[in-house]
Amino acid sequence: MSQVTLRNLILSSLILLLIVGIFGFVLYNIEAKRALLAEQVRTLAEQQGQENSFFRLQRIAEESAEDRAQLQSYFLLQEGDSINFLNQVESLAPTIGVSLETNSLNQLPETKAGDNWIEVGFTYNGSRESVNRFTNILEHLPYVSYVTQYSVTADTPTNWEAKITLLVYVLSYDS
Repeated sequence: MSQVTLRNLILSSLILLLIVGIFGFVLYNIEAKRALLAEQVRTLAEQQGQENSFFRLQRIAEESAEDRAQLQSYFLLQEGDSINFLNQVESLAPTIGVSLETNSLNQLPETKAGDNWIEVGFTYNGSRESVNRFTNILEHLPYVSYVTQYSVTADTPTNWEAKITLLVYVLSYDS
């Protein structure tokens, strides 16, 4: 082989090695950028998912505001609201035709589950029909409550007396 051919062969080999090195370097950079882009796409997808969840929850919160307000009205929010509860019950009594007396209003000790209850006792009298209607109203008051004791006696054929004790749930208690 001639020296020119040998020199061209070596030069061609060096250029080929240089091109292969550059090609390898470019491929390495492309793979690194692809991995970075894949991570950024994954992060962006996760962020968009969180944003979608936030907006969905925000929309649900806005759409359910009336329902939550209605549910909240079924509870005494604080112990102080028991006065409004008593006023409501006492204002109902004359419209039904019974005379009402509040016997007791006690806050019960907090349960292990953290529940707070107020115990309310009423005595009311009137006609048999009025006493039964008022009892039915007390049993179906729009509060989380239940009857713990109930008794009815006939004082006279036209006058009946009922005694009832209710437990009413309180969401939070004023200390």
